[in-house]
Amino acid sequence: MSMKATLKPQDFNPSEDAEQEAVMEWAAWSPHRKALKWLHHTPNGGHRSGAEAAKFKRLGVKPGVSDLFLPHPVRPFHGLWIEMKRRHGGVLSDRQAEFLRDMANEGYATAVAKGADEAREIIEKYLERETKDDGDTQALAYGAENVDK
Repeated sequence: MSMKATLKPQDFNPSEDAEQEAVMEWAAWSPHRKALKWLHHTPNGGHRSGAEAAKFKRLGVKPGVSDLFLPHPVRPFHGLWIEMKRRHGGVLSDRQAEFLRDMANEGYATAVAKGADEAREIIEKYLERETKDDGDTQALAYGAENVDK
C-alpha cells in the first residue's frame, strides 16, 4: 500500500518575496502596464548586518513602510500603497498598520494583500476606478480588518 501526502490549498504558502516577484512579473505584461510603469518595491524590510542596517537608516529607510507603491493617481487618490503578506499566517505589524492608516489619512488608497492573486485584484480594482466617476470619496482600503489593530 502506497502512502502519498495529500497537499491542501493551505499547504501552498510561498514566501512574501516570491509573491511580490509574481506581482511584478504580472505588472510587466498586464494590459495595465502603462499605468503600472512605476509600480515599485520599497526596500524597508529584511534582515541586514549591523553596519548595513545603520547605513540604510541614515539613508532614510523607515520601518513599517509598505512593500509596494503605485504612484499613479486615480481620483480621489494620490496613489496606492500595498503591504504584501503570505497567503497563510502573514501578520501586519503595528508599524505597518500605522503607516497604512497615515497614508489613508493623506489621501492614498491602501491595502493588505495576502499573496500575489489578491495584490493583482487590488491593483485592478484600483485602476478600474479611472473609468468610473461615481463621486465616491471614501478611502479605498482593502484588508482593513488587518489595519485597525
